[in-house]
Amino acid sequence: MKPMTNNLDLWFVAHRICRWSAALMFLTTVAGLWAACGDDETSGGSNSSADAFPDLTGFDSGSIPDTGGFVGGGDDVITGTKDMGEVEDSIATDMIGDVIQDVVVVEPGDPGYPCDENGECNSGFCVEGPTGKECAQLCVDECKNGWTCENVLGVGGDVIYLCVWPFGNLCKPCTTESDCNIGLVAAKNACIDFGGNGWFCGVSCTSQEDCPDAYTCKNVTLESGLKVGQCVPDANDCVCSDASIAVGAKTACYQKNEFGKCDGQRICNEEGISDCSAQVPSEEICNGIDDNCDGITDPPETVDCTNYFIDTDGDGFGVGVVPECACKPPTAKHVTLGGDCNDLNPDVKPGVAEMCDNIDNDCDGSIDEPGSGGCTNFFADTDGDEYGDENNIACLCKIQDGYVTIKNDCNDTDLTINPDGFEVCDGKDNDCDGVIDEEDSDGCIPYFLDQDNDGFGVNDKFQCLCMTTPPYSALVAGDCNDNVASIAPFKPELCDNIDNDCDGETDEGSAEELCGVTKNGITACVSGQCVVGNCDPGFYDIDFDPSNGCECKAPTIEVSGPVCQKANDLGTLSDNGTTVTVQGNAVYADESDWYTFKGNDGPDPNNCDTYYVRIRFLWNPGNAYVFDVHRGSCAAGDQQCAQGTDYNWKTSFFEGGKGECPCLQGDTKDGHNKCSDNTAQYYVRVYRKPDIAPSCDGYNLEITNGVY
Repeated sequence: MKPMTNNLDLWFVAHRICRWSAALMFLTTVAGLWAACGDDETSGGSNSSADAFPDLTGFDSGSIPDTGGFVGGGDDVITGTKDMGEVEDSIATDMIGDVIQDVVVVEPGDPGYPCDENGECNSGFCVEGPTGKECAQLCVDECKNGWTCENVLGVGGDVIYLCVWPFGNLCKPCTTESDCNIGLVAAKNACIDFGGNGWFCGVSCTSQEDCPDAYTCKNVTLESGLKVGQCVPDANDCVCSDASIAVGAKTACYQKNEFGKCDGQRICNEEGISDCSAQVPSEEICNGIDDNCDGITDPPETVDCTNYFIDTDGDGFGVGVVPECACKPPTAKHVTLGGDCNDLNPDVKPGVAEMCDNIDNDCDGSIDEPGSGGCTNFFADTDGDEYGDENNIACLCKIQDGYVTIKNDCNDTDLTINPDGFEVCDGKDNDCDGVIDEEDSDGCIPYFLDQDNDGFGVNDKFQCLCMTTPPYSALVAGDCNDNVASIAPFKPELCDNIDNDCDGETDEGSAEELCGVTKNGITACVSGQCVVGNCDPGFYDIDFDPSNGCECKAPTIEVSGPVCQKANDLGTLSDNGTTVTVQGNAVYADESDWYTFKGNDGPDPNNCDTYYVRIRFLWNPGNAYVFDVHRGSCAAGDQQCAQGTDYNWKTSFFEGGKGECPCLQGDTKDGHNKCSDNTAQYYVRVYRKPDIAPSCDGYNLEITNGVY
C-alpha cells in the first residue's frame, strides 16, 4: 500500500518542486528552510535537541518517518501527524513566501542537487536523502535539521565528514547490512530478522531518544553474535517508503509450519510491501511439487505414493516382499503388481491357471493344488471302504490318501454301506441303490395288498417288506373284496346280497341280525334288501320303509270281519231314530271292512210306519272309499248297491215324509195303508277304490234307522 504523506514528505515535495522548477529557486528555498531550523543559539550546537530528530509517529499506518518540528520560511512550526489538506496548505503558503523573499539558485553538483553517481557532485559524494539521491554537503560537526555529520573514508584514506540522512533506510527491505548503511559511512545499521515477515533495516541507537515514535531501541543479535542497539518498529513489520518502492527493494521471507519451511520474497511496489511469495508448507503428495520445501519433489514414501515392484521378466508382476513406494515408476521395469514368485519366467505369475507340472504357476505358495489344469477327479473315501462320495470330489494331479477312483458311496461314514453292501431292514440304503429297506431285504415280513385300508389284504398278493408300504400294509390276508373297506373278515354281515364277512356265505343270519328290529312288525331280508316282513294285527306298512316298520294302525273293527260271513255285527237298529257310527281303514284296494246290522221295523203306535234305513260316509278323504250293500244275505242276488257313498231303504210315500202313515196292522180300511214289516238283515262292505293308492287315512260311516 502506498505510504501516507507526512510533514517530511511535504518538505521533500517542496524540495523536489524547487529542484525540478529551477535550481535557483530550490537553492533559495533550501537556504531559507535551513535558516529556519534554529535560532542563533542552536545554529552551532549539537544534534541532541528534540528538533534534531524526526518525529516518526504514524509510521505503522503506512507513512515514512515524519521529521516533526519542520520549520518553514516564517515562524510557523508543524508538529506531529496532520491532515494532508491542512499540511499541504500550510507548507505551500510558507514555501511561496520564503521563495519570493529569498531565492537561491542550486547549481548542478551543489549540495542537494539530484544525482546518480559520485562524479556528478562537487563534494565527490552522491548520498541517499529523504526523497532520493542528492549531492552531499561537506560538514564539520553539524548539518541541516534531521541530517547528521558522519565521517567517511575518502580517496587515499582521508577522513571526510559529510551530512548524512540517518533514517533513509529505516524499515527498508534488506538482505545484507550494506543495504541498510549509506555509502561509505561505517556500518552501524543492522539488517534485522523479523522471522517469516522478512529482513528490514534498523537504525543504530543507544537509547530510546535516538528512535522515532512507534519505534523502540532494542538490542539486536547479529549473525556474528554481536548485539547492537537498533530502532525496531513496534508493529514488528514494516511498510515501503517511496524510495524503497522506486528501487523495488526486496527481502527474503518464509512460511513455516509442522510440515516444513518455504522461502519467498517480499517486494516493495506501488501497492506497498507484497505478501510473502512463499507457499504454505504442506504434507508431501504426488503432484510434481516440493510441497514441504525440503528440496525434494515427490520423494519416496509420499503419503499417496504407489507401491512398485521390479518386473524383470516383463509379465506385469514384480517380485519383492517390501515394495518401493514412489510417485512414479523408478524404472521402466517397475510395475504396481507384486507377487511374482519367479521373475525369470513370464508364464509364472499370480492369476494364471495352475497346471499339473510340479510348478507353482500362480504363485499362491502351493504346487499342483486341487483343480489344476490336467487334473483327474478323485472321490473322498472317509470310511475306507474303497468307494468314494460322488458329492465330495477333488480334481488332483495325482491320487492322495483318502481319495479313490470309484464313486457312488451313499454314506461315506459307514464302512458297511457301499454299492457292494447287503440290504437289511435297518433304515439304511445299505447297497446305495437309492432305495432304503427295499423288498426282500434281510429281516423282511410279508405285507398283503390292502387297497381299501380295512386291515385285511388279498391272499395271493403280498410283498416281503421291512415296514408297511401302502398299498402293501396288511399283516393279515382273507379280504374277499379289496375295493370296499366294509367287506373283510369279521365285518358284520348285512342284508345286501354281499358276503360282507368273507366267510363264503351271503346274507346269512336272522332277519333281526341283518336288518334289525322294526316297529309293529318284523323285518325280512329279501333279495339283499331289508323289508317289513309281517305287521302286527291292526298295523300296516304303507310306505314300505323298514326303518319305521308298520306305521299305519288300522281300527280294531277290521280284525273280526274281513269277509261277509265274518262281518262286524252292529246289532239291531230300531226304526224309532237309531244311529250308529263306525270308523275304519281299508288300507289296500283289495281289502275291505264288513259290517252287518238288523234294521228292525217295530210296532207303529200312531198308525204310522217310520222304518227308514240309511247308510252314508261322514268322513271320506278324497272320496277314496265306497261301499256295497246287501239286504237279506251275502248272496249276490241280495246286493242292493255297489260302490255307493249314500244308501237308504224307506217307506216314505206320505206327504208328511214319515213312511206309511197312516197305516193299520192286519186288515186295512179306507184311508189307511197296511203297516208292513220291513225288518231285514243288512251287510255292508267298505273298501278303497281300485285306482286309489294305499293310505292310512280312515273313514267314518253312519248308519241310521227311522231318522228322517
